[in-house]
Amino acid sequence: MRRVIILAIVSVLFGGLTLAWGAVPGLMSYQGRMTDSDGNAITDTLSLIFTIYDDPILGDPGNILWDESHPGVSIIEGLFQAILGAGNPAEPITDGIFSGPDRWLGIRIEDGAEQAPRIRITSNAYSQRVGAIDGAAGGAISGNVTINGEATSSVGGVDYFMVPRGAIIMWSGALANIPAGWALCNGSNGTPDLRNRFIFGCTTGENPGGTGGSADHSHYVDVPAAFTGPGSNFYEDVPAIFPTLFAARAVHDHLFDPPGTQSETTSTVPPYYKLAFIMKL
Repeated sequence: MRRVIILAIVSVLFGGLTLAWGAVPGLMSYQGRMTDSDGNAITDTLSLIFTIYDDPILGDPGNILWDESHPGVSIIEGLFQAILGAGNPAEPITDGIFSGPDRWLGIRIEDGAEQAPRIRITSNAYSQRVGAIDGAAGGAISGNVTINGEATSSVGGVDYFMVPRGAIIMWSGALANIPAGWALCNGSNGTPDLRNRFIFGCTTGENPGGTGGSADHSHYVDVPAAFTGPGSNFYEDVPAIFPTLFAARAVHDHLFDPPGTQSETTSTVPPYYKLAFIMKL
């Protein structure tokens, strides 16, 4: 009878492995269905053994990445569920188990033969590799991650927070190496054009986006078209050299005729160092 049940498991298992990390890291939820040889759902209590392999066929010790016994699994009208990683004894599923490209799950009842073929664990499992981030010692996440709530990164005792979309920072690297998810503020990709621009803070009631100022300015000096003024001079007698006394000259005028108006354009930019403004998309 047990042999019949094993074969029935092979034929009617759900199409894939349902994975969900619980509150405790290293847990996966598996659901399945059992029938007898006639296709009738069974109700029973059985001991199941789950094994994760790195090969769909080979079963050498080197191919076994994880295994766990689940005594007393309740099967009600053919349906059963087991929390892998919480067996007896419990063998938590670590992230290293999913460090390779492909994994397969094998199931057997008590001391019976393992079902065939093994169930391939799809990429959905790998998306759970990080498990619970809290307390993780390391690892890499490939792909998009959605975090609902506040995310904080601490490096050297300094807390860093996520940057919201629309935030603008200064970038000292090459323009060709602007990080993914950021764009140069050049008027494209929804960014303001901040090339060769200073930032002027908004006041209460204003929204960002206003512009003003000019690149240079002029100074104007308006002088009279012409003017005259009196002046005089005289020569003193120097007896030792010039015995003749020269009389003082008469008063005379000097005439100046400058242009009516004069102007010049000049830049007032102080010494500067250029950086690029980039915006989070």
